[in-house]
Amino acid sequence: MFTDIQVMTLSQLSQGQDWRMSLAHDRPYHLLIWITRGQGRVLFDGLRRGFGAHNAFWVPAGSLCAFELGRQTMGQAVVLPEATPLRVPQIPRHLRIRD
Repeated sequence: MFTDIQVMTLSQLSQGQDWRMSLAHDRPYHLLIWITRGQGRVLFDGLRRGFGAHNAFWVPAGSLCAFELGRQTMGQAVVLPEATPLRVPQIPRHLRIRD
């Protein structure tokens, strides 16, 4: 379990094992993901949708999620402890950044 804010790649987050991201699960910490390359699908609270480069995801602690990442997908993840003093959204968000 994470107690400090950490920044890592998606490979580090999944620990090199795709199933850690692709199976529906919840996490005991908040997660901010930024996709820089590639595409895939995301499952948020039972709703599945596609994503590509320049997409951001906010996954609050305890939210059901799954990420099916394509072979070319690259990105960064920020892990925040659930007890963070920052004001954060309480529902999952998917932002498609166009510009």
